[in-house]
Amino acid sequence: MTGLLFSLAILFISFNVANLFAATAVELLHAKWSLVIGGTVIALFHTGFFFLNRTYLYASSLLLGLASARECFCVRWIFFWYFDYSCHYSYT
Repeated sequence: MTGLLFSLAILFISFNVANLFAATAVELLHAKWSLVIGGTVIALFHTGFFFLNRTYLYASSLLLGLASARECFCVRWIFFWYFDYSCHYSYT
């Protein structure tokens, strides 16, 4: 049970730290590749539950936190850009 709590702590700490650099990462990789990398890391994280290895769980939690920050920033950027664009030009 404590391994799962440490895993979540690693995930959220890495997510919060990676959010500081998410905009730069998305700008360098572009939206498409940020989403591809994020989706791949999420699949690798969930694959680790078939084998239940503590080291793999901690490492994949770290990677998931880093990848999720880019993916969340990318999705937010696309979402707000779309609605900002549609709100500005739909009533003119």
